[in-house]
Parts: sequence; C-alpha cells; structure tokens
Amino acid sequence: MIEEGRITEQGTHAELLRNRGHYYRLYTQQFKFEKEQAYGVAVTSAVPVIK
Repeated sequence: MIEEGRITEQGTHAELLRNRGHYYRLYTQQFKFEKEQAYGVAVTSAVPVIK
C-alpha cells in the first residue's frame, strides 16, 4: 500500500486483509459498493454474519 509516495503496508493480499489496515478498509469498501450495485440494496456489513 502506498500513501503519499511512501510504502505504508506491504504483503500478499491475504496478509494485508489479515492486518486490517488501510488496504483492508479500501478493499472492504469496494466489495460493499460492488455488492450494493449488483443487488440494488444497501449493505450494512462487508463481513458475512452467520447465525
């Protein structure tokens, strides 16, 4: 992850998601947006909830 020309996070996709840093927030926001566009509804959580 590069912010303002500096490397702030690095690793594989899985590692970056596991660290829950800025990359994780950007990725989950994008996933949420795409899901909302696909289904036409607002998604309250990008993380699935199992009941």
